[in-house]
Amino acid sequence: MFISRIDVYTEQEIPHLQPGAQGLVGILNAKRVWQANQDFWNDKDLILQQELIFASTDTKQPSVPAWKYVQALAGSDIQNTPPETNAAIASHDIEFCRTVDVMPTLEIR
Repeated sequence: MFISRIDVYTEQEIPHLQPGAQGLVGILNAKRVWQANQDFWNDKDLILQQELIFASTDTKQPSVPAWKYVQALAGSDIQNTPPETNAAIASHDIEFCRTVDVMPTLEIR
């Protein structure tokens, strides 16, 4: 699932989107899909559950912190982050708490 590309698309194609929601559509979409995946697999009696891969977790705008998507999806099954994003996180000595299951405010949803 490509995250930041959704935000690039909405910024270009839906410029009238509420300012507070602009730049969060990819995150909201990823969290909704993640929750649906959790709900689906929770009642299955399997040794392993299907995992999601969140890709395109780099930011496309220099004014946005490199770790925006990693922070928003922290605690998920798999993160696929570019080396530059990992380096930015390491250079700022940042630790993240689980947020993948925390939805944005109702105004954004």
